[in-house]
Amino acid sequence: MGENRRWDDASRDMLSEANTTPVTKDDLLRIVDEAESSFPDARDLMAYAMAARGFIRDPDKMEAVMLRLKALSRFVSDEGAPGWTISLPDGVVLTPEPVFAAAADQPLIEVGDDVGFDRETFLARVLEIAELKEIG
Repeated sequence: MGENRRWDDASRDMLSEANTTPVTKDDLLRIVDEAESSFPDARDLMAYAMAARGFIRDPDKMEAVMLRLKALSRFVSDEGAPGWTISLPDGVVLTPEPVFAAAADQPLIEVGDDVGFDRETFLARVLEIAELKEIG
C-alpha cells in the first residue's frame, strides 16, 4: 500500500483477508523481538518483514502480521498514542503490551492510501485491555 497507490478491489480483498486471519499479541511481539535482535540497527518494516519469515508456511498470517505492524507503526509514529508510548532520543518507541494486543484484534481500515486503525476505537480497546489486565 504505497503512498501513490489507490485502494482497488484487490487491495480491499487483501485488507479483508487480513482482518479475518487470526493474529495474536504474541505473534506481533515475536516479530518485533526477532527483528530487534536480528537487525538491531534497522527499526523499520523491512526488518519486520525479514523477521516474519517464520510465517512462510502461512502466507495469509504473514501478510496479516505485516499489515498490522505497518498500521501500528503508522499509528504510533504519525498519530501518536499519548500516555501509551514513550519515544526515546535514539528513535526507539517503547510500547506496552496492551497496545500490541489491540493491534492484534482491531479491524484494519483504509487510511488515505495506507492501512491503519480507527483512532478512537483503537485507543478505547487499549484502555479496555489494560483495565482487564489490572483487574485479572
